[in-house]
Amino acid sequence: MYVITRGVRLTFREDRWSGPCLQSQMRKKKNLRKKITKLENDRDRIEGENIKLRELLADSNKKVRELEKSECENEILAKNAMKKSNYNEQYSRKNNIKIQGVPENKNENTLKVAQDILKEKGNIELKTEDVIAIHRIPGKKDDHRPILIKLKNTECKSFIMRKQSVIKKAQGNVKLVDDVIELHAKLITRLINHDQIDSAWYFNGRVFGQVNGKRIMFDLYDNVDEKVRSKPSH
Repeated sequence: MYVITRGVRLTFREDRWSGPCLQSQMRKKKNLRKKITKLENDRDRIEGENIKLRELLADSNKKVRELEKSECENEILAKNAMKKSNYNEQYSRKNNIKIQGVPENKNENTLKVAQDILKEKGNIELKTEDVIAIHRIPGKKDDHRPILIKLKNTECKSFIMRKQSVIKKAQGNVKLVDDVIELHAKLITRLINHDQIDSAWYFNGRVFGQVNGKRIMFDLYDNVDEKVRSKPSH
């Protein structure tokens, strides 16, 4: 009887202590499950946000590529439009010549001045009927304003320009040059100042440079260094 009573007491005592421990463990397990559930929910939410962000990034990259393509196309169109505009402007000047270095007098007869200087320096007869228009144009500061002559056709111009070197060698600072647009003039200056280009000039609406004895045509938007390197030397 004693043994049974003692066993019951021990069992009761164990149950009394094990009950709170079990409840504590259950609470901890429940809290742990809540945390795990929250972490899983957070993970799912973050994954969903990442998917949306990836979609937004892909859409943004697509728009950037489209903008870059559009910008590239617009740049090409702008360059082509500029080239066409420059060509048209230069074409309108194809029969023009300029005489530089001619002293200017007040109330001068510009046609007579041009006729006299061409006759004196190059033995060229400039016929009045070959001239459509003639006048002085703005020039460099503290220098004589150039005389611009618009001739009636290319034959008249070619006849006069054949004496270009003769006039240049004659006494004085008179020069006979083509009427090139400003962008072509700047391109020629760039070519002349390039250490690998021997000479540069304008002819018939185009700009040329000489590299290692070889003539190369240059465009306004050319990379001069790259074009020079691409030409094989003799």
